[in-house]
Amino acid sequence: MSPRASERDDHLERQIRAVASMLTRVLGMRLHGDFAGAHAELERARTELLGPDPRRLDRLAPASAVMLLGAPARARAYADVLREEAELLADAAAAAALRERADAVTAAAGPTP
Repeated sequence: MSPRASERDDHLERQIRAVASMLTRVLGMRLHGDFAGAHAELERARTELLGPDPRRLDRLAPASAVMLLGAPARARAYADVLREEAELLADAAAAAALRERADAVTAAAGPTP
């Protein structure tokens, strides 16, 4: 593996760990009724994972979103963010739509290694 590829993999692993840690905090906030804090932390997770325009992937087909993310692990992390966001929604139909999108992104990312 080239040094550049190793560096990219290390960055991806750090990014995925950071998002996982954020999602753990979101769960804790949600369980303690801090929904505003949970929403804010989800937005930070989206920005960490997706950059300055974190909602851009929401407008793409799942396969296109996975391709843009560039790594199956990053796509699965995006799907995890969507699932956690669905848990915060009061609108059952909107929550179901987010879960469906999360499932479609996960499927497009392929099997977990």
